Amino acid sequence: MDLEHAFRLANELMKEHGLTEWTFKLNRNRRSLGICKEGPRRIELSSLYVMQNSSAHVRDTILHEIAHALVGVHHGHDSVWKQMCLRLGCTAKACDSTAVLPEGAWQARCAGCLTLFSRHRRPKLLVGLYCRKCGPQRGKLFFKNLRKASFKPVKPVRKGLPKEPRQLTLPFGELLP
Repeated sequence: MDLEHAFRLANELMKEHGLTEWTFKLNRNRRSLGICKEGPRRIELSSLYVMQNSSAHVRDTILHEIAHALVGVHHGHDSVWKQMCLRLGCTAKACDSTAVLPEGAWQARCAGCLTLFSRHRRPKLLVGLYCRKCGPQRGKLFFKNLRKASFKPVKPVRKGLPKEPRQLTLPFGELLP
């Protein structure tokens, strides 16, 4: 969806539901779709989310945040908020796993089930992590920064035997930016 279209849509929906004193802003958040800030009376959406998802999905998220503004953010995702969502015509769910968000630079792939794990920040532990589905033996994860400008050579284990650097393998068809 186009950012200008999302901006117009958000302002129209906010005006339609009586939020005339509220403002709308786009942010660069990579992990959340939107947020309702009661103090400054502002609804924000991630521009990265808006650009990668359909207009129907973005509209649903705007209405989700409008419901927070109408009932008050102190209600969170309780029954009062859910009733307001149903009145507005949006999905009354706290989290949405169908949204497309950018992948993080730190990635690991499970050797057992080939699930991709992605983090935007460097994990505190780079080794010792595992996939819950495959367990600690079959699902060991090794996080690597895929956007690093250059790879540092791995030091050899013994003299005379250079060790090849291990790289994260991706399934066929996936390209990195």
